Amino acid sequence: MPYQPTASTLNAVRNTLSNYCIALDTKNFSLLHSVFTKDVVCDYTAVSPTNPSIIGIEKFLERIQIILEGRITQHALSTQRLEFSEDEGEEVVCDAMTYFIANTFTTEDGELNHVSVFGYYVDKLKEVGGKWLIFERKVNSFHPRIKNSSTIAPSPGY
Repeated sequence: MPYQPTASTLNAVRNTLSNYCIALDTKNFSLLHSVFTKDVVCDYTAVSPTNPSIIGIEKFLERIQIILEGRITQHALSTQRLEFSEDEGEEVVCDAMTYFIANTFTTEDGELNHVSVFGYYVDKLKEVGGKWLIFERKVNSFHPRIKNSSTIAPSPGY
């Protein structure tokens, strides 16, 4: 019989995914220890080509603090699919696909700049010490970044 997650398991997985956004947006980077495993493997090529593969939570913490320095972010999660399976070793794995919008704000020469990324996370999570943690993440983007979208005129009819 396939693994049937409980409501509390589903909630725990969703909280882990949300805590990633909260950690980045509030710059509470220590919260990321409750999001990723120690040996996490991340692929951020779609949004940060200079960071194609980040291995380990400590390396991730180092990179994300540099990337976000001087930036304000706001992440929003939306459409999501969670699928659970058991591997041969009886370990339960959650495959999660979650859409996101990430807004980043910077100030250059006194002018506010805004970039939006619309994409989705493909995550693998497992239970570690009673918490669901991401051990593998790939970030994907639906399209090129939208820069300074506030300067784009609305489409006719909207």
